[in-house]
Amino acid sequence: MQLSLIRCSAVAVLIVLPAPLQAAEARDMGIIRNMVDDLDHESRFMRLNGALAACLAGEGDQYLASGWFEDHGWLPRVDTDMGIVEMTNRSHADLYAWIAEDGSACQIWAEDVGTQDAFDILNELAEAAGLPVEEAEGEVGCPAITLVAGNVGYLAEVTSSGNDPVCIDVNTSRINFVRAEG
Repeated sequence: MQLSLIRCSAVAVLIVLPAPLQAAEARDMGIIRNMVDDLDHESRFMRLNGALAACLAGEGDQYLASGWFEDHGWLPRVDTDMGIVEMTNRSHADLYAWIAEDGSACQIWAEDVGTQDAFDILNELAEAAGLPVEEAEGEVGCPAITLVAGNVGYLAEVTSSGNDPVCIDVNTSRINFVRAEG
């Protein structure tokens, strides 16, 4: 019996399809967890990549996220009034993070990396890890993406740092990961 061209094509497609979704998630998170080591890098851009990875590796859990930072010498400061844990590294005061105590958000401030560079780093991290990404608009109206890391969905918006964030700043950036409901 001779296989039709359609059957051969279907078999070829099945052979090259990626592993099931669960295996892909595990692979994605392994890459993300390895990127956390960039927190120790000399380059400010790579340190930002490591901080973004630490937020995502936390998978919406404040203790897990802060643990990734602490493993690289960052120090926690709990602010119960604001409901956050601030993570800082004395060697790199230009980069710091806030993690919501309930795990609903993780924010990274880079006082020496502009918004376009930060957005590029975020997208490159997601691409390298194979995370599903869609363009979105953030809460402030700035460029954002939605992504899924492990089993947690996020809206990630990039703005300038400061009290009155703007969408484009060549000097500073803030990346705000907000965990999706549900």
